[in-house]
Amino acid sequence: MFGDIATEAILEGASLEDIPEAYWASLREGWMRDETGAWLLRSFKSSYFGPHCSPGDVAGYEASVNGRGIPDIDLSSTGVQRARELARRGYAFARMALFGLRTMTGHPPMEAYISICRVDDSRDDDLYTGSVTFASLRPNEANYLDDVEDIRDCAVLILEVSDCDTSLPLIPAERGA
Repeated sequence: MFGDIATEAILEGASLEDIPEAYWASLREGWMRDETGAWLLRSFKSSYFGPHCSPGDVAGYEASVNGRGIPDIDLSSTGVQRARELARRGYAFARMALFGLRTMTGHPPMEAYISICRVDDSRDDDLYTGSVTFASLRPNEANYLDDVEDIRDCAVLILEVSDCDTSLPLIPAERGA
């Protein structure tokens, strides 16, 4: 379903310029490993006030701390164009966050989940919202999101840390349609 919203050409055209200003501090501050063994974006951890890590659910805790909405207040587009812009923003941020994680030793396999959902609002059926969440893959623990194929109300792209071995360019490539 994600491919219907964000084609490969659109994602290949992502650049550092697609990353919303609100996310740059998170990229600069980078990752940390906390006392539970969870890998967290440092700036997200400092603003998280939810429940602490439960035994055997480190990935769930990581997803709670590392999940954020994709900033969209500055977007004036609607419909599929808005969904594509959100997807490119989420992809650019996720890719650079995972690229930064690669520089740290001892990190577990990590995935980013970029989701784009139609807002359930009877007044406007062309409005979309998006989010980015990061969680690790750990032996003997459930993954944060096991069956992406079963999700019907959102488009979800899973990006693995192993997919992020290069930085995004500063200057955007030709944008896909």
